[in-house]
Amino acid sequence: MLVRSAKMLARLVVLMAIASRPALGGEIDVDDLLALPLEEVLNLRITPRKVEESVQNSSLSVTAIGPHQLDLFQLDDIQDLGPHIPGLVLGLSGYDQRPSMRGARSRQINHNDVSTPIYIDGIYRPRHAQASLPFFDLAQIEVLRGPQGTLYGRNSFGGAINVFSHPAEKISEVKTSIRMGSYQRQRYTLIVNQALSETVQVRASLLSDQHTPYVENNYNSSAGYKDKDSLYGRAKLAWQLNSKLDFELQVSQWNEASNGNGAYGYRLIGTPLNPSTGLSNGSFPVAPRIGTDTSCSGTCGRFGAGADDAATPVPEDVFTVSNNLVPRQEITEQAFLLKSQYQTGDLQVRLLLGQVEFDDRRRADSDFSPYESFEEGYRLISSSQSAELQIILKSWNGLSLVIGSYLFQEDLDYTFIFKNLYPQVDNRADTNQTPLNEYPSWLDTNRVETSSQAYFTHIKQALTEKLHLILGARHTEDSRRWSARGINPNDLTKLDFDIPLFDGRSKTFSNFSYKGGLDITISPNLLFYGFYSTGFLAGNTNLRFSAPTSYDSQKAKSIELGSKFLSSRRNLRLNLSLYENQFEDLLATGIDDLDGVAFTVEKNAGSIKAQGLEVELDYHLTPRLSLGFRGEWARTTYQDFIVGNGFEEGGETINGQDNLLRLDGLQVAFSPSRTATILATGHFDAPWGGKLSPAVLLYLSSEYRVTDEDYLFAKQAAYHTTEVNGRWTSLNHRFSISVFVKNLGNAEVLNYGNRFGGNVAGTGYQDPQTWGVELSAKY
Repeated sequence: MLVRSAKMLARLVVLMAIASRPALGGEIDVDDLLALPLEEVLNLRITPRKVEESVQNSSLSVTAIGPHQLDLFQLDDIQDLGPHIPGLVLGLSGYDQRPSMRGARSRQINHNDVSTPIYIDGIYRPRHAQASLPFFDLAQIEVLRGPQGTLYGRNSFGGAINVFSHPAEKISEVKTSIRMGSYQRQRYTLIVNQALSETVQVRASLLSDQHTPYVENNYNSSAGYKDKDSLYGRAKLAWQLNSKLDFELQVSQWNEASNGNGAYGYRLIGTPLNPSTGLSNGSFPVAPRIGTDTSCSGTCGRFGAGADDAATPVPEDVFTVSNNLVPRQEITEQAFLLKSQYQTGDLQVRLLLGQVEFDDRRRADSDFSPYESFEEGYRLISSSQSAELQIILKSWNGLSLVIGSYLFQEDLDYTFIFKNLYPQVDNRADTNQTPLNEYPSWLDTNRVETSSQAYFTHIKQALTEKLHLILGARHTEDSRRWSARGINPNDLTKLDFDIPLFDGRSKTFSNFSYKGGLDITISPNLLFYGFYSTGFLAGNTNLRFSAPTSYDSQKAKSIELGSKFLSSRRNLRLNLSLYENQFEDLLATGIDDLDGVAFTVEKNAGSIKAQGLEVELDYHLTPRLSLGFRGEWARTTYQDFIVGNGFEEGGETINGQDNLLRLDGLQVAFSPSRTATILATGHFDAPWGGKLSPAVLLYLSSEYRVTDEDYLFAKQAAYHTTEVNGRWTSLNHRFSISVFVKNLGNAEVLNYGNRFGGNVAGTGYQDPQTWGVELSAKY
């Protein structure tokens, strides 16, 4: 399959090169140039350091994607970003995005913070599921590889993802599009931009996106997974009060009301069994059924919480389940942004105020079966406010200076929900008895209040005409306060949490991040840089089943050497980055001693070392044909790392504690040693008039795991995926038709794996092959 995809890519490149030949001597307008990735990225102005600069002049490891490429490759959400960003691998747990870069994997401890956060128009989104927000009417996306502790502070452990929506412009324009495709896809967009005067502009954007489930349910056809029913709207008002002062007000709302992707993974695959002992063991293949199995004597996998009925069906197709319960995913986000900017000469003062209200509710079939056993889900409500002040001195005697302060507050309410539907007889729901419809007595609801304040500075000082000293520092103080309330044991049929468990627990975490390095401009088209930098993932509380414990900040430090090259003819760009990241105080299983007795606890006890080389290459083979390469070679390993074993055997005894897994020397989860993306993009005259823009993407990845634990069922083999895109645009650029196929060949790619209750294994997969046709118009 890989050979066939490579041959197809080569043939398409040859055809595009032949098609582009007649245009070699002709005029090429601005729109033609911007349709190719290289020219578009060279014209982007990025702001990762709070100061506008070009990608090639920025001494940071950053990838920027502009609106033409976002549209051409149909980048609809963060899951589509991976092949375009060197080293970015995306996991998914339910609706929670789990981005991983440079060894910073996302480990979820109930409701902890995101290790590679997403910012929407400069406003931080603290919850994992908020990264699932649709990409729509965007100006550009900037992905900074990390850590980025001085520029973005708390939780920029693996880097940061900046998403910028399209600004309101001084034009009057209406854009609309309709997309139809596989799985009954229906996507409608409407964008209205209006200049009310010379100084006031408004822009309104509306998106409706629906499709049927990618994962079929062969027991209940209305209970499939991975469908979509999204409605997203954004409105902007821009006001230039005078030549020095301007304001922007933005409001947005996102609603998702679908079956969702499951509470965590969506597919239960069986119990990994050691046939010689009859005990569950993650190092062995899964048994085809859950529970008692003829492949071993005695009872297999009959230990632990949850149901493990031997008759539970496990469909072979990874995009098919057999469940009775109709799942539910409901998300509502309301966001408000006020941005003001004052500029006089080289002095700029910027203020960003944001408020985000986020409500995430999920329900899924907890026993993953046709039986009326259990249901589970959760309810998460986040209310966050942020304020950032930036004072920017662009240039003064060779000095560029940024100083600022940042305030962030969040009130988070989190409730894990589990419900017993019927009494259990021999681990199977007995529907002949009276329904229980009861919640277990151990359920609780948790509240965490976060208050964070930071002060930061970033300095770039010219030492000579070509050599610059770059320094950065940031001090952050996070205060957490948490409490928990238990369910009323006298009435387990209601989710009434009126039993105080504890209140007023609090802890303050103080962190200082810094950065230092040099960059040198060898020529106008060649830049070298080198840095040492640090970052952290904020300390938090682990409110798991009423345990009022906390953990300290997890630390990152990094050495990076990079270069950026652009040929004199602007037809070749090569960016390289060589890094070594050291992560310490990671959450792992630690050993504590109490009165001479050792016991295990989740604590700051692990470390990871990541080394790698990242490559970005763009080359104009002809003025209308561009080739691209994105790749990473990495070695990312656990160093001092112990975790508990979820299965009955397979672990070892460490410091007197049985059945633990030592991960030292193993590859880190979601960290393949090699990834490569090959792109070919063209833009040339169509024989019947207008312009054609074909694009092909081939993504290759070596093997990796999707869990920290070295479980056999959680290993993704080496794979490749192919995307084919094409767009025709009329000569006046008012009409276009796009076609696309994603995951051509229907590769089965793991993005989730874990041990569930009852010693059973659960998994989730990236989207199957999809296709679509989109009609767009502009007036």
